[in-house]
Amino acid sequence: MTVDRIGRTRMDTTLENSQHENPNHAGDERAQQLPAKQQQHSHIECVVKVVRKLSSSLPPLQEKADPHHHRLYSAQAQCSSPPPEKPVLGTSLQTGFVKQTLAVAGMSLGCVLDGTVIAYSSPALPSLFSQNSSIQINLHHGSWIGSVHTLGAVIGCLISIPTMSQLGRRGAALYIMSLAYLLGYLMIGFALNVEMIITGRLLGGVGLGLTLSITPVYLVEISNVRYRGVLGVIPPLFTQIGLLATYLAGIWLNWSNLALSGVALIIPNVVFIWAIPESPVYLASKGDFAGAEESLS
Repeated sequence: MTVDRIGRTRMDTTLENSQHENPNHAGDERAQQLPAKQQQHSHIECVVKVVRKLSSSLPPLQEKADPHHHRLYSAQAQCSSPPPEKPVLGTSLQTGFVKQTLAVAGMSLGCVLDGTVIAYSSPALPSLFSQNSSIQINLHHGSWIGSVHTLGAVIGCLISIPTMSQLGRRGAALYIMSLAYLLGYLMIGFALNVEMIITGRLLGGVGLGLTLSITPVYLVEISNVRYRGVLGVIPPLFTQIGLLATYLAGIWLNWSNLALSGVALIIPNVVFIWAIPESPVYLASKGDFAGAEESLS
């Protein structure tokens, strides 16, 4: 019993001495008893303080005296920052319905001439077969006059490929298509024999083929997808107007004057095509990106 008491007394004495030697020991035990959330919060505050001290100790980019380091930091900043937003081609078209309509309508005036070429033979042949005609034709000639424009249309479609590539959509319509119509109707209007009439009809067919090729390409490239379906109605509408106008004019005009009336339609066609913008796709293909954006604005 005496030994046990002596042992317990020595243990109590040791504990008291350890407490006096380590006064923070009790505090550490209390800290261990804190809730886990409070300890986590204290750790987060310590990390935030350290990060703030580190960030405040870093020098700003403008204080770099060495131009090499300045360029290096500037390049790193540009790489890390998002690229500036650039205007998307076609964004201005979303609000440019009127401009798109005028551009497509200007190009589609050639479709009115298409209608006159297609419908010309119907009102012109009766006056050619009449006894009062300055040029006498037979049924064989009449067949050629009524159908040779289709051969010219095939040629015109083939010609449109290199002309659109070299001159652009607007340039091909302005210089080649309009010239084909003009020469064709002038040759018919001032014809001295049936061969000149057939040749004029062939040239008119070339203009027809060019119009059938250039107009849809220009429409697709200049118009927004939102309006493309509506604007696609304009070319066939103008073609039907040309057909109707030719049939009506044939009531009062003979074959020669009817051809010269087609020459009068070429003048506004040239004016409107001159005023419309070039296709942005063609301009971009030639490296003129500024012109492409301008044609869409």
